[in-house]
Amino acid sequence: EAEARRAECLLYLLVWAEAANLRHASEAVWWLFHQLSDLAKPLPRPFALASVAPLYASLVHLFCERAHPLNYDDVNEAFWRPDCLGWSLEGSGAGSAAAQLRGLAKEYRERRSWLHMLGAFEHVYFAHWIMLRLMLGATP
Repeated sequence: EAEARRAECLLYLLVWAEAANLRHASEAVWWLFHQLSDLAKPLPRPFALASVAPLYASLVHLFCERAHPLNYDDVNEAFWRPDCLGWSLEGSGAGSAAAQLRGLAKEYRERRSWLHMLGAFEHVYFAHWIMLRLMLGATP
């Protein structure tokens, strides 16, 4: 019992130390923790190179090097699917998480225009309107 808790705490600290590289993909961090906690064998020796580096390289490819880049929400949605638990942790082969992420497609495209600015600042405009009414009503 104590040994298992100690191992889980050390694993948490290992994942937490590498979480800065995956900081916006929180589901990927928890997937990494789950995969590492289910390993029957010891952790890979160069932990960051074997587990975090392929995921980080895939995220860089998804966010920067594509014609239609994805955002963190798309990656987090990929880790909500039940089949992500079958992805392998190590490497960038066919069944690995890195390969699965590289084949990810964008599911939702936001349509933006300059009119969205009006909706985004609706509360600010309302507060200004109330303050104007209060100031005009308070003057003699």
